[in-house]
Amino acid sequence: MNTRLKIFLMLFLVVFLGCTAKQSKDKKASSNDMKDIEKSQQLNEFAYNLYNEIAGQEKENLAISPFSISTAMAMVYGGAAGQTKKEMSDVLLFDSDKDRFHKNFAEHVSKIKKSAGNDLELNIANGMWLQHDYPFLETYIGTISRYYETVLNKANFKEDREKERTEINNWVSDKTNNKIEELIRKDVLCEETRMVLVNAIYFLGSWLKEFDKELTHEREFNISSKDKVKTKFMKKESEFNYYEDKHAQALEIPYSGENFSMLLLLPKEDIGIRKFESVFDVNKYNQYVKNLNKSKVTVLLPKFKIRFHANLERIFQEMGMALAFSDNADFSDMTSKRDLKIDQIIHQAFVEIDEKGTEAAAATAVTVVKTSARAYDDKIVFNANRPFHFIIRDNNSNTIIFMGRVVNPKE
Repeated sequence: MNTRLKIFLMLFLVVFLGCTAKQSKDKKASSNDMKDIEKSQQLNEFAYNLYNEIAGQEKENLAISPFSISTAMAMVYGGAAGQTKKEMSDVLLFDSDKDRFHKNFAEHVSKIKKSAGNDLELNIANGMWLQHDYPFLETYIGTISRYYETVLNKANFKEDREKERTEINNWVSDKTNNKIEELIRKDVLCEETRMVLVNAIYFLGSWLKEFDKELTHEREFNISSKDKVKTKFMKKESEFNYYEDKHAQALEIPYSGENFSMLLLLPKEDIGIRKFESVFDVNKYNQYVKNLNKSKVTVLLPKFKIRFHANLERIFQEMGMALAFSDNADFSDMTSKRDLKIDQIIHQAFVEIDEKGTEAAAATAVTVVKTSARAYDDKIVFNANRPFHFIIRDNNSNTIIFMGRVVNPKE
């Protein structure tokens, strides 16, 4: 199979446990269109809130799927109550009316799936593994199954964790075209695990206009002012949506069908990626997208691979969602026993890009445990020979599906 820009993300594992060993625009837009605009804005705002927290702690290459994380957390949110629910709503920017939230979120996901059409492959799957003898509320299970088309599986985490781990990992591997093979590692599940929720996303799209392989040549990439590396750059001269200001150049490369695209943001040399990302938020993202215009551009873009792994529990707590990880967590809309908490949120990623397009996969698992503007020259060159930021988005709703940065294309 030809390599495409691959984003293989093992993103999110939320495990609910009981063990405590681990420390924890248009005025004529329809009402539905307005709901989509509002929902994408909320999802994108959360995306950058989370991304900037992670980016501030990471110095190298980075890739996440905030859309996968939001989807997995939406299923967890369905079981939250009281102050736990409020903290999750505030951090994730979810509607406090859960019935309305689930309905609107499910409709939004459905529209994003339809955007893919027959031009590219976009698979979104949700799975739920429940301890077979634990009293989860049927109302919760019914809500998650109905709105998220979740595959329900009975599990025995008390006595056969390795079997359950293998089954979950095989399911994820299957849903991500074998790109994520070990979402759950051996030390994740414990005797007190009561539920594992997983979201998996697989994206495969060809560029609307492929890069000519004969024009791919080795060039120098400037990791920093001192560190440089030789790597292969793709080249294309064509019309692209483009915008530039004093901070960065923005270039959009469409996928076949033009309903999805990759947005590249290249900070000016005197600014650099870390300074640029530290002040880049959803409003600046919207500004760049809004100002994109057709221009003739010569593009020099390195082929790259990214592998990324992180545990996100501490980041979510620092963002204001601490209660869900504590012994005082309230998931009483999930179980009347009120003895569950989130144990782990695990994230892994692999990204690769080449002349043909993009292949991307993401998996998010939640483990639950029992408690204890300017004028341009005619000649525009977009030379990504230094660290840059990338986004894969659904153009119809402007929802960010994947995002990250390339600091070293040869890592």
